[in-house]
Amino acid sequence: MRRLTLFVALALLAVTAAAHASSVLLVGERDATLEDMLVRAGFTVCTGCGFYDVVIVNGDASIDASDLEQFIARGGNVALIGGAPYYLAGGQDLSSIEDWFGAWWYTNEPRCTYATAALDRPFGSCLNLGDIVAWSSCSWDGAAAIMSLEASASVVASWNSGRTFAFVHEYGRGRVYYQSQLGYGPCARDMFVDAVRWLAWQR
Repeated sequence: MRRLTLFVALALLAVTAAAHASSVLLVGERDATLEDMLVRAGFTVCTGCGFYDVVIVNGDASIDASDLEQFIARGGNVALIGGAPYYLAGGQDLSSIEDWFGAWWYTNEPRCTYATAALDRPFGSCLNLGDIVAWSSCSWDGAAAIMSLEASASVVASWNSGRTFAFVHEYGRGRVYYQSQLGYGPCARDMFVDAVRWLAWQR
């Protein structure tokens, strides 16, 4: 029942969240595509501002995991992309950040696989259950993937191997959203932006 309630909330809250102008603090690897997506969606993107609704950690970032934990516990909301949990924990074993992140193992998806949505219209995006969200490259090591989620975490999209592509997790008074990569096609990219908008609305 709890998982169902959260899934319904992901879709219903998106409509209200759309009207909420928000700022995001972007830390880690610079990504022009990501920044452009957020700006086009109406977010104010900054890399050193003092007030923000959501922290986005992209890949390798100069940020202390304990600072993120305190931020989330007090009601802050965080989105992590790609290898961010790997760098925060110092390796594949995520047990040092498991409590707030919501999972304890990082791995790579095999080459030439794909991820699909695990529910209809996550965060109000145009994705339906089973729609392809992303592809794992066939020319280099596979994309990021998460295993061993806590029972309190809710899967939003999965690789076809069964590993997790995207999920949400509550910790303290805040929430965490993880996504392996920005995704393939406009619906998948919109899913990340809508997830960030949903996180911002929760503050």
